[in-house]
Amino acid sequence: MVKKLNNASLINPTEKMLPNNIARDTHANSLQYIREFVNNEPAEKFCILCVLSYYIQHKEDKSVSGNLIGEPELDKTRTLKKFYKIKGVTIETDLTYIGIVNHVLPRIENGTVKTIIIPDMVKTIMKKQATMQNFIGILNGLIEEGVHEITLRDTRNFGGARANILTSMTPSLLYANKLMWNRMGFLSRLLPFTYRYTEPKKEAIYRAIEKGEVPEPEPINLKLPEFKVEVELSSEIAHELRPLVDYLTETERARILPKNKKDTVKFTEKGMGFRHQHQFQALLRANALYREDNKVTTEDLREIKRLSRWINYDFNYL
Repeated sequence: MVKKLNNASLINPTEKMLPNNIARDTHANSLQYIREFVNNEPAEKFCILCVLSYYIQHKEDKSVSGNLIGEPELDKTRTLKKFYKIKGVTIETDLTYIGIVNHVLPRIENGTVKTIIIPDMVKTIMKKQATMQNFIGILNGLIEEGVHEITLRDTRNFGGARANILTSMTPSLLYANKLMWNRMGFLSRLLPFTYRYTEPKKEAIYRAIEKGEVPEPEPINLKLPEFKVEVELSSEIAHELRPLVDYLTETERARILPKNKKDTVKFTEKGMGFRHQHQFQALLRANALYREDNKVTTEDLREIKRLSRWINYDFNYL
């Protein structure tokens, strides 16, 4: 069993209590407190790096796909929809296999779509199992090896079209499908970002609702390069990612339900973690690009370690 990572020295999750006098504060001050607490900055930053990872030029560290996982009402879809203004991003609320083939793949092929955002995965997979497996299968291809020939009424060749994906789901949807997705290789193709809210954060949101001061979501703007960029990464810094990869592969294992009460509970085998190593390296390069640098530094490593608190299946406080 892998020892639980202790990166408390790298991050300070919001555990402080909401001031008791917030109700007596001025409008500006109370709104400031609300914005401080009603803020999913780590989740936003994770998604930003996933989008930027598409613009990294590297033969192995491919663009990263991400999955925000949390209970309902944790602003998962709200966070994802902030990316609607970014060039190359398409938001698809009810995507199907046929929709990908007829409407999304042609736009990926001609370069107008680079990232697919599915705000809520439940709308796309609550269908017949065979239909859902076909859908997950084409997502697998899109994320990693690319989509080539597809035969429906006729055969169409998309020349290895690739895109990264950002989506969200609840823990119940994850656990209902985790074993199958694990066996299909879908889980390891998406980095998970799991989280929950602290009690002070919940209280701040209630105060915001009561005061009618829930901040409007502001669209995210990113400076994107015109062409893919090479970002240098040393093997020494890349090696520092190994504990993060090892822990993620351990928490990714899916529970196999026993056939009868006498059987012991088993789990799927732990993955090798090679895919996750590439994904974390791509995030490092993306963070350097975010800083407008062409070389990964220890600053980027610290940032990825900070975000790694939630890049697992532990549902730590945000």
